[in-house]
Formats: sequence, structure tokens, C-alpha cells
Amino acid sequence: MSTRNRSYLQAMTPLLNKIKITCSGRLALFFLTAVLSSCASLPEAGSSPVDDRGELNFQTIRDLLPGAYSNFAQNHDQDSPVTDINIRQLKTGGEPVFLFASELRGPGSTSHDIYWLKLNARSNQAELHFTRLREDELSLPMQEVLSIAWQRVVPGCVIRMSSAGDQINGQTDPRTCRFGHPLQGETSLMRRLSIGGDTLSIKTELQDKVGVPSPDDAYLELQKHRDFQGWAGIREEAVQLQGEPGKWQLSQVFNTRDDGRVSYLYDQQMQPMGFGLQLARLPRFDGEPPYYLLSVVNLKSGQIQAYQWLPPATERLDLNLDWFQTSLELMVPENPQP
Repeated sequence: MSTRNRSYLQAMTPLLNKIKITCSGRLALFFLTAVLSSCASLPEAGSSPVDDRGELNFQTIRDLLPGAYSNFAQNHDQDSPVTDINIRQLKTGGEPVFLFASELRGPGSTSHDIYWLKLNARSNQAELHFTRLREDELSLPMQEVLSIAWQRVVPGCVIRMSSAGDQINGQTDPRTCRFGHPLQGETSLMRRLSIGGDTLSIKTELQDKVGVPSPDDAYLELQKHRDFQGWAGIREEAVQLQGEPGKWQLSQVFNTRDDGRVSYLYDQQMQPMGFGLQLARLPRFDGEPPYYLLSVVNLKSGQIQAYQWLPPATERLDLNLDWFQTSLELMVPENPQP
């Protein structure tokens, strides 16, 4: 390991120990593997075969990556916390650079990764280089942040992307993406990405010097979420003993997202209405595309009062009950990502 990498690892050890204590195993693993990838010591492997679709993959990745993601569908019936990742393209004068802001719901643990998208001039293959930002770097000017982060990126830890049907897949080479782990000794990093439509999967795996995977690997199946705007109405006599028969209480216009979070409803005077709407896209049966699941939640009891499945291509989501009505309309970005 070079003197620069050894000094960097020594400087980061207290922060790594703190993360290990305060974060869940999954988030700690993402942090540890991304940061320590800067310690890779082996040279880059030989050139990859030329991919004639490299430029198309480059453009597709650039266009598809930005957005709000979560693994709510992956974890909705489990005890594991949901991971939210917001990906945005930074304003730079050169190649596309993306900021991945990750957060665990509940604990609120956050991390920030930088990914550079490059086109390899020799193989014409789209590549992603990555590293993790430290917390104290987030307040620095962007150009300084990128300069510092790029110094930690090692060519041996690059994700080479190629097409496979309607997916674009890539992974690091564990033979070249190697580093000295403070606990496990000589370690390699395998990171896989798969991008397709409105899905993104990320798998991170540590392997010891003989190639045995760590039991604490992390795998995220992420959906890119869609934004909706709408209104709701509740019939007063259905929820209030003193409610006037036939009178409906209308909500403020509100925005929601199909990420499984509950949107609280407020009336025209901004008073809580006691109910919320939960919107998610979940698979009903194996092999089917995920459907919208629109649920009415009683905020006092926390129970779902009613729900309805709606087809995945629907751009207007309506729920009409004798005591509750709502209509949500898909919001299309005015200025799509170039």
C-alpha cells in the first residue's frame, strides 16, 4: 500500500470505528467498502473487449440514473429499515458526475457517494468510478469536493458497464479492487450495479484474500419513484359523531410519492384530518410487474382502513368509497434531465 493510502487509512480509522458503532450493519458495510476502495494496490487488469454500444450505454446511464429511489418493495414485509437514495447529476463542465445521497428511514443515518461516469477511450465501454465523501467535506465548494474525492478513486476499483437485454450491468474486478482492511487484512471489493428502466440494484460484497465472501454483504433492490399531486375528501358523518349528513371535508392539494411513506391529510384550514394516504408499487404475484397499492391510513390507530390495487401504467389514481374519495395525478417533470 502506498504511503498516501496508508496515511489516509490511518486518518479514517477513528471515523470508521464510529460508523461501526452507530450505524446498522448494512450502512456500515456500504461506508466501509466505498471508503477503503481508495486503498487498492494492484494495477488495472487488461483492456476489455470493445463494446460497440458503449456510447449508447453511456447516454442511457446518464439519462436513467438521476431520481429518487428506495427499496421499500424489497423490505415492506420485513423488519429491515428502508433505504432511500436520491441521485442527482452535479453541474460540472466535463463528464457526468453523480451524487448518491443514502439514508436509512428511522435511524436517519446518511451517507454520500460520488460516481463519475466515463467512456473508456480504449474499449469504448461506459465505466463508473466511485468513492465516499466524508461528512466534513459536504460543506466545501463543489469543485474542491470533486478534486478531493477524485484523488481517492483508484483505477482498479472501476465498474465496467455493458448491455444485457433491457438492462445495463457492471461490476468491479475483485482481482484489482483490493485494499488492506483494518480488521480482515487483505480484502477485495465486489460491487455490482444493474440499471434498467425505473430499477436500480446495488450489491456490495467483501472477500478475503482467498475469495471467501463476507457474511455481511449488502444487496439493495431499488425502485425509482414517481411523484403525484392530488386531493382527498372525507364525509363528515362517517368520521365525526357531530358531522353534518352529506357534507364532505376537502383536503388541501398535496404531493405524494409512490415510496411507501404516509402523506398526512390537512383540511382547507390546515387542520389535521386524522387520515393519511400511503402509495407504493408492489408485486401482487411472482412474474408480474409491480402494481400501485393505494391505502387509506387511520393515523390515530395506525391501521389501514381501505386500499385498492391499480395497474402500473395508470397515470391517474382514483379511490371512491362512500365515506372517502381521492384522486392523484402523475406529475411529469417540466425539464427532464438532459
